[in-house]
Amino acid sequence: MFMSERIRRIIGIGLAAIMVASWIPQQASAAEGAIGASSSFLASQAAYESAPTLRSDIDVKRFLLGAYQNKGLKSAGAADVKLIRKSSNTARTNYTYQQTFNGIPVYGKYATLQLGSDYRLRYLNNDLSLDLIPADLPTEPSISADQAVEALVAEVERQDGIQIDRSPIGQMAAFHSDAKLMIYPHGHKVSLAYRVEVSYLKPEAGSWVAYVNAQT
Repeated sequence: MFMSERIRRIIGIGLAAIMVASWIPQQASAAEGAIGASSSFLASQAAYESAPTLRSDIDVKRFLLGAYQNKGLKSAGAADVKLIRKSSNTARTNYTYQQTFNGIPVYGKYATLQLGSDYRLRYLNNDLSLDLIPADLPTEPSISADQAVEALVAEVERQDGIQIDRSPIGQMAAFHSDAKLMIYPHGHKVSLAYRVEVSYLKPEAGSWVAYVNAQT
């Protein structure tokens, strides 16, 4: 466990200059998987009895995508949803889906729903925006995952006035990094970005999460 952990969102980042968009308090880090405030509760018996019956994972996915077709959209295009969590018991089944675009996860866009033992929809919390992303959004990064990691390392070293030591401590690794592509909505824009994690123990312990523009 690191002594200090900081999380920072970064967007519009080049390899030479990094612009910090906002700070996220450490206790809010779990909000990356948080669901938005748009909710629909099927509380009354009448609403429950008229709720759709979804007997399979495919039915659930079709229901979520079909909501957009019902708005008049002919197709969700490259937008899709991916099942990332499912749990069930004799009384209910819970699902969490994340929005994707050409197979790339979209930051902050989730739907959770609950089915009763009769497969009727009991609860829906939907923050999907399948029509949010332009159809021509590039999904091929112009920088590599390693370059995104090095961009964050350089910015941390610059801002904190340190030089991160990546050498191991005995048999224990003292440096860890990871970078995954995501679609990152910010304001009225949408960017292809890397979600970059960097953790280190020397010269002092620290842990960072940042979003680095993958098209810069």
